[in-house]
Amino acid sequence: MIIAVKPPGIKNPVIGPSARRDARKQLVSWRLNFAQQSPECFNQASRLVGNHLGSLLMELADVAPQLRVGLYWPFRAEPDWLEHAHDWRLQGITILLPVVRPGEPLKFRRFNAATSLKRDAFGIATPMRGPYWAPDLLVAPCVGFDLRGYRLGFGGGFYDRTQAQRRLPMIGVAFEAQCVDLQVEPHDQPLDGLITEAGVRWWSQPGVAPHGL
Repeated sequence: MIIAVKPPGIKNPVIGPSARRDARKQLVSWRLNFAQQSPECFNQASRLVGNHLGSLLMELADVAPQLRVGLYWPFRAEPDWLEHAHDWRLQGITILLPVVRPGEPLKFRRFNAATSLKRDAFGIATPMRGPYWAPDLLVAPCVGFDLRGYRLGFGGGFYDRTQAQRRLPMIGVAFEAQCVDLQVEPHDQPLDGLITEAGVRWWSQPGVAPHGL
């Protein structure tokens, strides 16, 4: 079975601000255990997420040539899209990776086979040099998500600050078992869609590209 079991202990009717820290720990721990204890199942689920994401990006690239996508470096057993990167570039998609600085919105640099990467203060691989690029679309990894389109991240607020500065179409990626109930806070920025191993959900315009991309 590809879709994994719900993490134990994440059964609160609503995860409010005071419960988010514990929920993050449990969800990340579940994801790491999923990767370590069921590697074949994890890899298959991760590959399905990458396949669904690739299908979406290819559709968007057909209507938005030279599409620039702000992706993420897979970290702590997040769904891994890297094996698809070459094919996406061949379709004219520019892949961007975030540059993370505490307290600031995300900035993005181009990522290709020649990009020099270095671990940042959080241990995440990031492009060391080059100009900043403005993405057309954000793909945001989720620690958790709810069925209204809100995302639980690591708690740094980077995507919220980025979206508050300039609202972009944003697609979350996660595994189905990371679905929770969240109490929305004023700073929370909603997703336009979500990709899991089960497929794509839309909250903006179902079945079409978000925000007219």
